[in-house]
Amino acid sequence: MYGHDVIILNELFDNNASDTLLNHLNEEYTYQTPILGSTTSQWDETRGSYSHIVPESGGVSIVSKWPIKEQIQYVYSEACGPESLSNKGFVYTKINKNGDPYHIIGTHMQSTDSNCSDGEPEDVRRAQMNEMKQFIEQKGIPTSEILVVAGDLNIMKDSSEYHSMLNQLNLDEPQYTGFNATWDPGTNSIAQYNYPDLDSQYLDYILVSNQHKQPRSVTLDAKDVKSPKWSVTSWGTTYEYNDYSDHYPVFSKINP
Repeated sequence: MYGHDVIILNELFDNNASDTLLNHLNEEYTYQTPILGSTTSQWDETRGSYSHIVPESGGVSIVSKWPIKEQIQYVYSEACGPESLSNKGFVYTKINKNGDPYHIIGTHMQSTDSNCSDGEPEDVRRAQMNEMKQFIEQKGIPTSEILVVAGDLNIMKDSSEYHSMLNQLNLDEPQYTGFNATWDPGTNSIAQYNYPDLDSQYLDYILVSNQHKQPRSVTLDAKDVKSPKWSVTSWGTTYEYNDYSDHYPVFSKINP
């Protein structure tokens, strides 16, 4: 995870594991936001529907090797299923790289969940994107500066919802390279254990706003990276895995 400018992390729900990861990353990525929805301290602002009583945070953090000049957390007002008991939303940061400002939003949107009613997850995601759109408009980000939206959007690439998402948030479609999925039970040991019968999906993105400064090129590269083998034992049974996460990472090269 080294050698990048910025990393957007999702699903930082386990406190001990998250602290260990962030502490290790601190050597290179010394500028770090708190985890979305875990506290109202250390943020410049907290917006949206933050709750002090839900049992789960939003699990998003942005870490950077460049100074974070502003950091705002926003908790979505809409959710369904178990995610109604979390502070899911997005993290906004303004990052200064060698004097050039970059505005980066990291999010983890509503998942498709059997505990939601038919069509509800898509409706919730649409409402969440509308909240993000309103935030961007109210923030007044200069059109001469780059705005990036990234994270697990839980929207299938090339679906009708994907194209609606690009249109709703006015995001540019990047040049896709690398692996053809970011979640794949066929090749990912963790995803396979949880959902062995589901098809692969492309759900994770790093996208640039069309309403703001346009880079000369943007590539999005999904990599099916593997971890050293590790195991857990539960009730006398040992389970072995060779993945860091049930999602594969995506890497973006933004050429300003």
